[in-house]
Amino acid sequence: MKTINQFSEELELARRINGDRDYFGVCYYSKSNPSNRHYVIMRNDNELTNLQAQTKDWDFIYNKLAI
Repeated sequence: MKTINQFSEELELARRINGDRDYFGVCYYSKSNPSNRHYVIMRNDNELTNLQAQTKDWDFIYNKLAI
């Protein structure tokens, strides 16, 4: 599992490689197990919408990260 610092470094690398700042980070976790957090890099809001649609039957909470 990655730490938030490792994830932040990966996000910054993705932004540099692609030459834009459009990429953003999302943290999501289960309401029933909030200590188990997942971090993903999204290219746009459509990707986040698709992730939320695919996991709609789960009890996930999604938060955009300000990093």
